[in-house]
Amino acid sequence: MNFKSDSNNNSGNKAKKIGKILLYNFAFIVVVLILIEIVSYFVVFYKNRNAIIGQAKIEGYKPILTYQKPAYLSYEERKAMFRPVSYGDNPNKRPIALFGCSYTWGSYMDNEDTFAAVLSRLTGRTVYNRGLFATGVPFLYYQLSDKDIQKELGNPEYIIYTLIDNHFFRSLTIRSWCMDYIVQYSYRINSKGELELVKPVFLPLYSLFSVFMLQEFMQKTAFKYNLYKKPFIKMIDESNKLIKEKFPDTTFVILVYQDLCWKYDNDATKNSILKHFEDEGIKLIYTDNLVGEGTLYDKKYIASDGFHPSAETWKLIVPKLIEELNL
Repeated sequence: MNFKSDSNNNSGNKAKKIGKILLYNFAFIVVVLILIEIVSYFVVFYKNRNAIIGQAKIEGYKPILTYQKPAYLSYEERKAMFRPVSYGDNPNKRPIALFGCSYTWGSYMDNEDTFAAVLSRLTGRTVYNRGLFATGVPFLYYQLSDKDIQKELGNPEYIIYTLIDNHFFRSLTIRSWCMDYIVQYSYRINSKGELELVKPVFLPLYSLFSVFMLQEFMQKTAFKYNLYKKPFIKMIDESNKLIKEKFPDTTFVILVYQDLCWKYDNDATKNSILKHFEDEGIKLIYTDNLVGEGTLYDKKYIASDGFHPSAETWKLIVPKLIEELNL
């Protein structure tokens, strides 16, 4: 009897069975992953449909989510996007520098309606608009760390950072909901207790909608408090130190923008963070105190996307802010 031949046949059959099992398992995993992506797509679209459709109406593209990967812009390219805003006509008055996100930059409004433009017209001062869409506190710190920032801003009387609700955990962003090619600067505290610039996590998987689902979990559950609190405080504290070092005669102001988003997520963690900044001597100004609690909830002060300030907003806020700062 040919035992060797039978043994080889048995081994071959076992190998084929194992191969089939592995193939079926692989196919099953692929199908599951595809289903997860499909479900994630529709969940993400449903949760963000108003913002997506609003953005689409303004910018003219189809209201769909895409797999478009982020394009990294250099700092110089980003600086070139800062809007020209100076209507100043009084060189004897010190300039003012504004920092923030799209609220400051002026998304969904004409140049003459932006925060900086209204402030410049009403004070006669040069106002530097250093805000940029899709950024937040990390970009404030990044800019203040720039060796050329003193030359670019001169000697501003005030550096004003407009803080919105989303900024608290915006540095946790690992992908955007649609065609947003600005990747958020992000910092972590390293083993030396210093801020360290890092790339968004899971960058190779950036295009997956399931990654956005993970981001949703990070940003909308109690888990986020453990992630953003210390870096957020550290970034503002270090920004405050840089301002004192580079602009010793400048007052750092945080303008707390209290719109509907702020109302829906006004938690104890945020309040404790703001209390810390007040204890550090940073001047905090709340829009509720300037224009009345709940005023910015009115549709009149909300842009067509249902999120950003409208053209009427800064016309309301800035005169009150000027009084508050004695400009």
